[in-house]
Amino acid sequence: MKLLECAGVSNKRFLSNFVDFPYTLYAGCSNWIPGLRYLDKQILSANPALVFHEISFFMVKGERGIVGRIAVFRDRRPEYSERPARFGWLDFIDEPEVSAALLSAAESWAVTAGAKELHGPLGFTDFDKTGILVSGFEHSASFHSSFNYPYYEGHLSGNCYQLDAEWFEWIVHSPGKMPEALAKSARIARERYGFDVLKDKSTAKIKSLTPAIFDLINSSYENLYGFTKFDTSQIRCFESSLLFFLPKDFVSLVLHPDGTVLGFALALPSLNSAALKSNGNLFPLGLLRFGKSFLIERECADILLVAVRNEFKQQGIFSLMVEELLANLMKQGITRAHAHWQMSGNKRIVNLWKRFDAQRHKRRVCFKKRLEKEA
Repeated sequence: MKLLECAGVSNKRFLSNFVDFPYTLYAGCSNWIPGLRYLDKQILSANPALVFHEISFFMVKGERGIVGRIAVFRDRRPEYSERPARFGWLDFIDEPEVSAALLSAAESWAVTAGAKELHGPLGFTDFDKTGILVSGFEHSASFHSSFNYPYYEGHLSGNCYQLDAEWFEWIVHSPGKMPEALAKSARIARERYGFDVLKDKSTAKIKSLTPAIFDLINSSYENLYGFTKFDTSQIRCFESSLLFFLPKDFVSLVLHPDGTVLGFALALPSLNSAALKSNGNLFPLGLLRFGKSFLIERECADILLVAVRNEFKQQGIFSLMVEELLANLMKQGITRAHAHWQMSGNKRIVNLWKRFDAQRHKRRVCFKKRLEKEA
């Protein structure tokens, strides 16, 4: 067994092997959903977050090839100097020696980088895949969320990592109409406060609101576990590669009468079918398959993000967005949605899903370990 390290992102061959490993590990696992190798490489090599992150990659090589991988990184921005280092992109075979080698390497790197703790799995931002799945293995993952084998949790616990955060995921079925309590809340938001959803969802309009949307996300998420603010370079990246191409029926924006963005909700059509058929490849047919899933074959939706300006959370903003998205999804015949990464302590979300035919079907967690410098 050999430990391999790559500091930074300059070694393209190393990065390619790093990205490819899960396709070997999960081959034949029906509930794992492949991503896109091209996008995975972009996230790890051309991400604007890398400008202010130190990062290193480790892999373990056995007799038959790569048997484990991990990335470890730290945000160098002054406001995050006291935060733990992070690990992510963690995958390994069910051999304690392999997981211990990966985690030990990440810990040593974190100590050298000046960190007192290491936590994960996390990404650079909340847009990256998060957490270790600890229940719900019988359900399929989604293109936007991670999957792992049940043995991962035991390996982390066995290396003295302790649970530090918890998220739930939900399968939500349409009730056929807006629940009355939410409909009443939406009416009050319109009639009493003058709030309403954005009607003009042209590309130009959405692009013009991108800075305000990310300002909203930064302010409303700033106290959430592990959140790091998006800077100007990241916002520009997402403006061109994400918001520009959003299906308009899957986006909801609530505006104040003065034009201030008060709420933003983002869902996307499920890309699971296209991802399975393409196995991580855009070409030769992957691009066509993803296009069909994105634009035509809309059987299920993935609810990815909901943000409400903090001082307006009690004034029906959330209800306005749910009302619009529900109507749009039902109009397209979509009756089922997968809600991602809801913090377990978020009572507002839990109470919301109680008004729908919802099933909490997955639980994922984040671990942390205190690091002690060697004498």
